[in-house]
Amino acid sequence: NPKVAAQSLGEFVALAKERPGKLNYATPGAASQTHLVTELFSQCAGIKMEQIPYRGGTPAVQAVVAGDAQFTVLSPLVSMPQIAAGNLKVLAVGGRARDPQLPDVPTVAEQGFADFEATQWVGLLTTAGTPGDVVARINVAVNQALADKELIARLAQQGMSPGGGTPAEFAARIAKEIADWQAVARAAGIKAE
Repeated sequence: NPKVAAQSLGEFVALAKERPGKLNYATPGAASQTHLVTELFSQCAGIKMEQIPYRGGTPAVQAVVAGDAQFTVLSPLVSMPQIAAGNLKVLAVGGRARDPQLPDVPTVAEQGFADFEATQWVGLLTTAGTPGDVVARINVAVNQALADKELIARLAQQGMSPGGGTPAEFAARIAKEIADWQAVARAAGIKAE
């Protein structure tokens, strides 16, 4: 919320340390990505904040705009209209690189939390047991599509950038993400509802 007295992530952390447990954040629900990402950041920064779960991203953003919650962590796709209107202020982006839609906003890592990374991603999966040659053909087609300039431009409008890669790389990423987010959930005592 623009009324929160912090103009940078460092100032926000200092404010949270001055008022442990007094800052609250809106999520689209308990055990959501927003909940996990905020808990990861809290663990990295050594701060404690309170979650207020809502039923979806739009109500969570509206709660922050209204001042019912001090902040949220959501994708630009969900929050960009409110950011553009000046109803939300952005302190950081969670990826390793700056968001092309918010080029002046530094990453969390740039602001002193070098190991922090939290991004949304989308992947294409198929049923177990799909023949390897079929998986390989699908993979080639997907990687070709992700190299298309028109698709890249359309994805950028949605705040997304194509990744591509091999099925083995994707499987490794999924396994790592599961392990990493399970650790965050265990440390924060987060349980799916």
